[in-house]
Amino acid sequence: MKRSEEVRMLLNLSVEELIGRSGGQLVVKELLEELYSFLADFMVREFEAAADEPKAFIMPVGPLEPYRLMAEAINFRSVSLRNVTMFFMDEYCNDDGSLIDRNHPLSFRGKIGGIFFDRIRPELRPSPERIIFPAPEILAELPGMI
Repeated sequence: MKRSEEVRMLLNLSVEELIGRSGGQLVVKELLEELYSFLADFMVREFEAAADEPKAFIMPVGPLEPYRLMAEAINFRSVSLRNVTMFFMDEYCNDDGSLIDRNHPLSFRGKIGGIFFDRIRPELRPSPERIIFPAPEILAELPGMI
């Protein structure tokens, strides 16, 4: 089956059929806010599991709302991120191939800092070397780092 045919077939399935085909791996929430809360709670539980053993996570920058909720839960539950390494998926570059400035309105580094890391109590944050965004100078090294 071609990928386009598969996508059309999947789009025609009911929610119940999708959940059944996922083998229980698909979670459906009625409201977007419920989904954000679910995602935030799921990730904080994963971070808690990293308290005794270093863990790495590949993180999207969006949607942003779960990050705000994660920061609140991390602070409330005093979850240390000291053993957590976060590999973020994206960052923009200038035309010359250099990273855009962190203060640029499109910078993912700047966005996630303000909505997530800056909201976490300093003693709970991961060290800066454990917060990794793609950058031209480390692209070749990234697969081995993950």
